[in-house]
Amino acid sequence: MRLVSLVTAGHAKTVRHSAVGKLVILHVHGPGDVLDGVGHGLGSTHSAGAYAMEHCRILSWELADFETLSRRFPVLLRNSMRILTQRMRTLEGRVHEFATERVPQRLARVLL
Repeated sequence: MRLVSLVTAGHAKTVRHSAVGKLVILHVHGPGDVLDGVGHGLGSTHSAGAYAMEHCRILSWELADFETLSRRFPVLLRNSMRILTQRMRTLEGRVHEFATERVPQRLARVLL
């Protein structure tokens, strides 16, 4: 089942396994964050798993229901596009960082 899930309380992390089987944390989500599902079309699957980091509350909709609601309420579609745009900008920034900065600089930024 494909879902669109929204964190309403607490924190969860999305993770993915690397090519060598290591678990990689993609993002830590808090209240108001969408875990996965936005932008997934027919035939697609979730690209990551989500795990609670503490007690949290999640609202989930089946993807087909969310798409129906998005057609009925255009603000949901606009918000989905805004979320996807933010994710793309974040990914662009990370790719740029990996391509142009040395490891010590990236590590220092994370630690600060």
